Amino acid sequence: MRSRFCHVLLGLTVAIASRLAVAAAPAPLPALNEKVVAFARSQVGAKVGDGVCTTLAVEALARAGAKQYPLDRGDGDYVWGRRIESPKDANPGDVLQFRDAVFKGRQRYSGGRIVFWNQTYPHHTAIVAAVKLDGKVLTILHQNVGGQGVDEAGKKTVQESTLRMDSLQKGGSVRIYRPEEGP
Repeated sequence: MRSRFCHVLLGLTVAIASRLAVAAAPAPLPALNEKVVAFARSQVGAKVGDGVCTTLAVEALARAGAKQYPLDRGDGDYVWGRRIESPKDANPGDVLQFRDAVFKGRQRYSGGRIVFWNQTYPHHTAIVAAVKLDGKVLTILHQNVGGQGVDEAGKKTVQESTLRMDSLQKGGSVRIYRPEEGP
């Protein structure tokens, strides 16, 4: 009797676990997003076009066959696709548009180690490479960035960085755009 009970309980546990695994499987990435992020990843360490941040996004979207938007808007901001309202809904391959964005913070780790960050993007464009912690952390690919000690040539190459979206300071913004099918 006890053996039968354990067998049934084990079967139930396996069934529940398999349902949870299926329910937790992430939705497939849209095809355009896959192409955009694949292009950006393939360019890490290389200079895309003139090395300006927008050039990476323009090239990635063009190679993916996504809709292109004019870059000569009166307000100086850019539109890269359909607006996504929350970082938790971001996908790899989405394009970020920064305006007066400052990210500041610190994180204490076990063993007493403390990590500080201070990233400033007055007007910048980047591509999402990964979304972690329900959108609180984004890995991005971008060019025309670099801190102290990075020479101009190094700044103009595609680099990977991490953003803690919950450390965005008041007054700045990050807009998220999902690529759309081109004409």
